[in-house]
Amino acid sequence: MVLDARRFEKILVVGAGKATARMCQALEEILGDRISDGVIVVKRGYVADLRRVRIVEAAHPIPDEAGVQGVTEMLRILDALDERALVFALISGGGSALLPAPAGEIRIADKQKLTEMLLRASARHRRSQHRAQALSGIKRRRFSQEGLSGNRGESDPL
Repeated sequence: MVLDARRFEKILVVGAGKATARMCQALEEILGDRISDGVIVVKRGYVADLRRVRIVEAAHPIPDEAGVQGVTEMLRILDALDERALVFALISGGGSALLPAPAGEIRIADKQKLTEMLLRASARHRRSQHRAQALSGIKRRRFSQEGLSGNRGESDPL
């Protein structure tokens, strides 16, 4: 696909994720001063030198107020869109956690508590999976190895 950026009055950039600053840096190298405005939300410490797009550093995986502020800035940019604007949305790993937008009566503290509970539950689930794998010969083998190696019934070091 070929896109003629000259057809647009404004080029905007929004995004979130741990790799988004680097992605945005590449986009700035290509488009330069044609980028009118932009904001990305990244995990603290995952920054790059950008000239045209603002970076908001926020907490990951537990969301924080900085992430909420980043979402607010992003929505301000997106709310001003019209047909003469081109938007690049850059999303990478961790993007959803970096874009907290509590709805209605929900506060950021509620989202933080829920995220902490889900992370603890996920860790417990992973530990129980490891225990089950240790007790089961078939779960300790990779199915591709089982099917290709011909080592059925032999001890597997995994």
